[in-house]
Amino acid sequence: AGYENLWKSTDGGDNWFTISNFTTNAIDQIAIAPNDPNFIYVSVNSILRRTHDGGNTWTTISNSLPGYDITDIAVDPESQLRIWVTFANYADSNKVSRSDDGGITWTNISGSLPNIPANCIAAEKGSYNGVYLGMDVGIFYTNDTIADWLPYYESLPNVIVNEIEVNNTSGKVVYMTVSGSSVDSNGEVCSLLVPIKLAIDALPAADNYFD
Repeated sequence: AGYENLWKSTDGGDNWFTISNFTTNAIDQIAIAPNDPNFIYVSVNSILRRTHDGGNTWTTISNSLPGYDITDIAVDPESQLRIWVTFANYADSNKVSRSDDGGITWTNISGSLPNIPANCIAAEKGSYNGVYLGMDVGIFYTNDTIADWLPYYESLPNVIVNEIEVNNTSGKVVYMTVSGSSVDSNGEVCSLLVPIKLAIDALPAADNYFD
């Protein structure tokens, strides 16, 4: 859990202790590596920090990023060093950056994404580093076998997507939209006046889908 610093509990929340000593504003995003919980990534505005030892030491890894506020962090389920970050801005070609070495170096992978805020991102296990991206006009997808991003909203409305989660057991993508209408996994249109979570099928395995 976090506010101005990151807090950890090892007894189900009965007791908490700090594992950071930040002196900046409130924490915006927290991401823990699924395969190694000692690796934690934390963002405050445009600043991104990483710990590799459960919070004993922290390193700032955002010096070569474009300097926009970070809206989300995704960590590869199979590599604690592979991460993606998204940005809230209207600066063309600065929507998503990726690092394969824990933030030492970064690659801008925005491609031809529309010039609108990127709100959230989620990594899919066993998919050639596939990621789902939520923007102000729906969902996009890419992986290492694709040269650019693909729109992933066929039969879905172009609405603001604020959260995406990938269930790597069931193969479902769960996303949240704020308002408007959407389509559930059965193809039924839902009118939405409040936030709602919907489950949709993930893309097939990359080697089958992109032949």
